[in-house]
Amino acid sequence: MKTRTLFVTALLGLGMMASCSNDELEGVDNGQNPDGKAYAQIAINVANSATTRAISGDTGSTQDGTAEENAVSKVTVVLADPNNDIAQYVYNFEGENVLIGTDKSDFATKPFEVPAGKYHVYVLANFGNNGLEISSINPGFDMKQEIDITTASSLSTASSFLMANGGVSGKVEDGGDGYGEVFDCTETGTTSKEVDGDLADKDGGVTLYKVAVNIERVVSKVTFNQTKTSFDVNDANNTKLATATVNGVSLINLNKKMYLIREAKKATHSPNGVTGDWFYPVDPNYNKLTSADELTANFSNTTASSFPTPSEATFYCPENTMTAEAQLNGQTTGVVYKITWALNTASGNNPYTELDKAGTDTYSQIFAAILNLGATKDSDIDENIFTAGLAQGTTEGTFYAYNDLIFKNKNAAILYRCIATATGADNSAKATAANTAFTTAKSAALPDDIAEYTGGVNYYPVWIKHNPDGSNMQQDKFGVVRNHWYELTVTSISNLGNDKPTFENPDDPDDPDVANIQVAAKIKKWTVVKQDVEL
Repeated sequence: MKTRTLFVTALLGLGMMASCSNDELEGVDNGQNPDGKAYAQIAINVANSATTRAISGDTGSTQDGTAEENAVSKVTVVLADPNNDIAQYVYNFEGENVLIGTDKSDFATKPFEVPAGKYHVYVLANFGNNGLEISSINPGFDMKQEIDITTASSLSTASSFLMANGGVSGKVEDGGDGYGEVFDCTETGTTSKEVDGDLADKDGGVTLYKVAVNIERVVSKVTFNQTKTSFDVNDANNTKLATATVNGVSLINLNKKMYLIREAKKATHSPNGVTGDWFYPVDPNYNKLTSADELTANFSNTTASSFPTPSEATFYCPENTMTAEAQLNGQTTGVVYKITWALNTASGNNPYTELDKAGTDTYSQIFAAILNLGATKDSDIDENIFTAGLAQGTTEGTFYAYNDLIFKNKNAAILYRCIATATGADNSAKATAANTAFTTAKSAALPDDIAEYTGGVNYYPVWIKHNPDGSNMQQDKFGVVRNHWYELTVTSISNLGNDKPTFENPDDPDDPDVANIQVAAKIKKWTVVKQDVEL
């Protein structure tokens, strides 16, 4: 028998309106009416989703989102072929046809017709203008296909966050892969009573088919718990070298590709204390490494720009996961901290590296030999070059660094580098070579291994961890997963950062040999991930 099926879509934990033309259903029982039609219901949950986690708890706890993170103005229901997840029927709802519960957290649509059958059911909230290469779904669309993100910020527009049901909530039946809900709206399916806006059985309601669907935001959330913003930085002798102040934060390395629906892939390793399922899905860039072409094609925001203070910053970003060997600086989503160093120049303390013409060390002896070169000595080299102030026009507080040594002015850093890299049979020959190299270098762009910290500003890229407790470069340690909330806290600063707001080398592993900053991370509901950062 050929039948038609009617859906009632019930929406839990969201604010939603829908539009669609529907006829009132009367005198219906057992899921089918006299003219061969049947009725169905999809129940949707966001606020209580098992895939979200909490602001006040530890990693793995859960918390409801804000009103702006939960609100829904449009719902798209896709019925896909359960064998290949190709969309067969697509229904869009907005307007007055959604029944809103009294507490505005529960919702139900009026019934609507669809062909009877077995489907994978997909529910998208606020789909349409989300900064994606697609703005609509039509029959024939592959629900598993890779999608380009053109404007990442549009995925998290206030009161219009893009949401979708994830593989974690899907029933895996008959060897299924966990995508979508297997929905049987035929005579073999299970029926239940129609509900009202409060999801309570409706008086006089029809008997229909129902399937529960959890939906989740497709973005991750990043915030900062930074009550302490100033840190003492000490040298190897535990003498105070500087005061480092956290000024701002910015996201780096945003994924330019995504799947609408994430798969139900469990992580190989979970954070300490997490007893339930911990997911780490595969994204479109999961297996790719950091070739120049891949970095350009797959990631945006490779250099940080805007730096709000940590207390004011709330970021949202696309999902970004990777294999263990792909946990590299060029493609892991991270936070760049903007931190200003004020060097400790109090009486009796000198944070700068200086060479002394009377010194007995090799570099000081080469320096003395340069001063004795006579007419061939560069005119900018004198015995005070290492103690002279900044060049005219240089921002106050600026300093320079070479090999983690700090210099008071640019020429001092350049000369030291020229002395350190000079070759020759003896100190006299090295002095001549260093003098010549200095003359060339002082008028050229700074070498890559000399950093100029304008105004004392340092930049520290910190790579977000999905498992803050993971061992060195462990699978699933780094990355951001949708609907997870990552909270970061700087706990210490020990070394200089970068002089530019980006990574130094895209091929550097996310776990460095030496950490310049320590960040505590907590994953929050959303799913909470908390991360401590040591710099």
